[in-house]
Amino acid sequence: MTKFLAGLFCLLFLTAPARAQDWPNRPIRFLVPWAAGGITDTISRLYNERVAAILGQPIVHEYRPGAAGRIGTGELGRAAPDGYTIGMVNAGQLTIHPNLYPRLPYDPDKSFVILGMMGMSPMALAVPVNSPVRSVEDLRALSQRRSLNFGTAGIAGPHHLAVELLRKTGVTGVPVHYRGGGGEIMAAMLNGALDANFDTVYQQNIYQQDGRYRVLAVTSRERMPQMPDVPTFAELGHPEINLETFYAAAAPAAVPAPITARLVAAYAQAARAPEVESWLREMALTNVHLSPPELAQYIREWRERWRVVIEEQNIRVQ
Repeated sequence: MTKFLAGLFCLLFLTAPARAQDWPNRPIRFLVPWAAGGITDTISRLYNERVAAILGQPIVHEYRPGAAGRIGTGELGRAAPDGYTIGMVNAGQLTIHPNLYPRLPYDPDKSFVILGMMGMSPMALAVPVNSPVRSVEDLRALSQRRSLNFGTAGIAGPHHLAVELLRKTGVTGVPVHYRGGGGEIMAAMLNGALDANFDTVYQQNIYQQDGRYRVLAVTSRERMPQMPDVPTFAELGHPEINLETFYAAAAPAAVPAPITARLVAAYAQAARAPEVESWLREMALTNVHLSPPELAQYIREWRERWRVVIEEQNIRVQ
């Protein structure tokens, strides 16, 4: 029996590289933890069309919405580690939710290997175009005279946490959460129910160009080319207001190293495709090419930053 087990172990050991070498020989599933449509769907398809061509197999998108992405992310973490199920993760699931929920259907450190960053987006602070506020300093002064309302797309999301981080500039106000997201917030901004809001640079720039919003500052390290006249918070003396959200491709952590290496290389190659780079610029997204260990460190650092904000502001979810 002992000889049999030893022989079986040797057989498995010897055939493992061959199996990895044969990968992929059938379609790959790509789990998106949100509903079809929107920026997450667009990003994943943009990349995966190129990754599929590189790997020589189709990539089939499957959508698992619910619980702000935690359901689909949990399924990704539990998937067979054979390289045939990969998916998308974002800042919420890996850097924010671990600080809010005592139990998650995945381990943010141990369940995944990050294959590549698909896009990072800074945020922008805007007011309605008919507001008397023309600067962050004006907003701070107004907040000292009366209570301000800030629109967010949901409690403890990036939009909400940006509002909480804004308190470090002396601007105070009440976050008002809208499940309907950007369109509902925009309507509330224009009818006077909201004084300001944070959203992605791309979205805020659309409303600014339409003559609906005035953008006061961006949370990026440098000015954004889409709105070169808008200062960064760092320029205004608030370098601590430096935040971004991100989208990344991930695989279950136990996927064999040769397969992981091929996936990492494929996503890196896709990220450098001219049409991908052009679309990212158009959407005010950036892409920093980091190795899996560097990506893991980046995620840990952001998780710690959000932990401090969440604890300082005593943010809780039901």
